[in-house]
Amino acid sequence: MQFLFQEITLMNAPLPILTTVGLGFLRLGDDESQVRQLLSDNELELADSHDPYCLESSDFTVQMVFDLSKHLVQIVVDSTLATINGESLEGSTLDEALHVCGVRSFSDTLWSGVDIDSEYSKGVPVPDEKRPQECDQTILLDGGTLWIKSMGLGLNMAHGEIDSIAIRKPESVPKIGCGPLSREAIVQAGDSDLKEKLDSRRGKANTYQQTANRSKSLFARAAMFLIAIGLVVVPGYLMYVKHRAWANATPVHGTIVETKMDGPFVVGLKVEYGLPDEKQASVEVNPNYTTSREVGETVELVYLEGAPEKAITPREARDAFLSGYLPYFAVLGPIFAIGLLAWCRS
Repeated sequence: MQFLFQEITLMNAPLPILTTVGLGFLRLGDDESQVRQLLSDNELELADSHDPYCLESSDFTVQMVFDLSKHLVQIVVDSTLATINGESLEGSTLDEALHVCGVRSFSDTLWSGVDIDSEYSKGVPVPDEKRPQECDQTILLDGGTLWIKSMGLGLNMAHGEIDSIAIRKPESVPKIGCGPLSREAIVQAGDSDLKEKLDSRRGKANTYQQTANRSKSLFARAAMFLIAIGLVVVPGYLMYVKHRAWANATPVHGTIVETKMDGPFVVGLKVEYGLPDEKQASVEVNPNYTTSREVGETVELVYLEGAPEKAITPREARDAFLSGYLPYFAVLGPIFAIGLLAWCRS
């Protein structure tokens, strides 16, 4: 299922969070046309949002998520003006928020390692099977979301305090996560040194990630180096093999039987020569590779083992091994080498 995001900017008085129902005059399950009419009736501005979770400090901001059937499926509040039971949850500690919400059992809670900002990535809710089930309780206090299942509320945490609140119908609350709230987490949330501990945990996590990235980088560079070696060594070896083959080619004498003229200039020579089975073969010879020009004159030829019918002149053979590889080494090789050097130094 895909979703469409809209953002509304509310400039009026506080709106109460109605658990399992909605926020103020906004109702979960309302279609988009109803919501737009309500906003219009209350003279509230509606604008498309590039960042539906963006907080504008001078406004009361609500983010709304509509599915393709145009029904409201989630509301996210990020302001001190939203209240529940007459009290604001924004900036509250976990202990204070649980007291305001009237939570009586930890079993009614579920930690999610998915941040509110990522709950509907690209408009699609995160499937339960893709939600992390093992999370650091301390890290959850800064970016995790504590869902109160029976109320359909998601408390997004920042430094142990409530940063934003998601409102859904209870049946839409995640079913799988990092376990229920613990007494230890409540104690940690009230710890005055929590920010320092969070920074320490993140520092260790970042060090591990940097080490992992460094290992991946070294592996990638080693792979690129081996590829570069292959692109140089393999063509070089093939050039050597071809050169040695022509250096050891079988010599044979041929006779010019026909010349091709373009005005006063000789542009081609037809040369006949004897094959090992005593049959005759003929080839076209470029006059630039021999000094012979007249019919009846002898032309020196060579051919590779297994291909006596494809004889060429010795001068042409010296150039033959370069014909397929010279463009590569002259153009593509240096370009690749420069690119590889730049990549390795980055």
